[in-house]
Amino acid sequence: MHMIDGLGRGGAEHLLTIYAPELQRQGFDMRVVALKDWGESPVAGRLRAAGIAVERLPLAKLRNIGQIRAAMKRLREIGPDVIHAHLEASTVLAGLARIALRVPVVSTLHTLEYPERFNRAGARLWLRDRLLANIFDRVICLSPAIADEARRHGLARAPVVSIANGIDLGAFDANRGKPPEEIRAGLGIPPAARVIVTVAVLRPPKGIDRLIRAMADLVPVQPDLHLLIVGEGEERARLEALTAELGLDHAVTFAGFRSDVADVLRVAELFVLPTLWDALPTVLIEAMAADLPIVASNVGGIPDMVRDGTDGILVPKDDVPALTGAIGAIMGDEAHRQEMARAARERVEAEFSLPIQVGKLADLYRELSKDDGR
Repeated sequence: MHMIDGLGRGGAEHLLTIYAPELQRQGFDMRVVALKDWGESPVAGRLRAAGIAVERLPLAKLRNIGQIRAAMKRLREIGPDVIHAHLEASTVLAGLARIALRVPVVSTLHTLEYPERFNRAGARLWLRDRLLANIFDRVICLSPAIADEARRHGLARAPVVSIANGIDLGAFDANRGKPPEEIRAGLGIPPAARVIVTVAVLRPPKGIDRLIRAMADLVPVQPDLHLLIVGEGEERARLEALTAELGLDHAVTFAGFRSDVADVLRVAELFVLPTLWDALPTVLIEAMAADLPIVASNVGGIPDMVRDGTDGILVPKDDVPALTGAIGAIMGDEAHRQEMARAARERVEAEFSLPIQVGKLADLYRELSKDDGR
């Protein structure tokens, strides 16, 4: 059973649509439960289309004892061999299930958040970390760097392992999907433009405003550059206003949420992620699989994914001049750009393919459930 807080458009939710069907094909009886009402969720639709049972296990607040009791009753009825929790509330509920039902539990730390003060949010994180350190059978971090940081910040006693995200490489092959020219035309991008793309939920920690400011310095020098921003979020209106303020409306396209990210990546020549913090953003793996070199912030687990100077360039976070310089250097040297693109694809094939990472998860589940694979 995969347990997750909701089934919205976040990275953890997207990964379920990739991993759960593959695990099902390997012989696991997969089920997904979510704690929040997700409405008309594309994620739930894709999971059900793959033959995976999806249901809601209502939990509005962790202090709602009645809902926790009802959740435990339902979990006992389902009888999972292993519960794999994603995100904060699900991790707490899975920890309680470990105590009450004695079912093995695993949690993936998609992000690292630490209790800074003892308010409600801090109390939830404190409880989560106590459960992870003392109750959980395994705590999955997405890279060795994130695992080390987790151990330094309260999880030294936790059974931490490192398993990276994996992707279906075939989905990003150049001969798959719609022709790039058709995608460009649909987005209104000039045929001769050289496209820089970023894909992110538009919220402040992603640092997209830094990328727009970098474009203000780049476009006067390389006027054929065009920035494609894929994603929705609370920051969109502010980012569009900044684009207009800097006179970049002609050089920046806001594409909104797209379900065809693999197709969209094919129109670009460089992927940029100016994030202020990220554990192991799957979108970087997808971009590398699409033969794109990377410019990204040197934070979190990103250095475990992108080899600085080989697959792209890593820059200090919140450093617009460094970001500008890295983008300009790659886009100003086509031979070097292509060399980095090839290296990025080779890196993904060797380290981040879906079969490799799903195999690691399958081994972990079998170990915890004492399943011999029958």
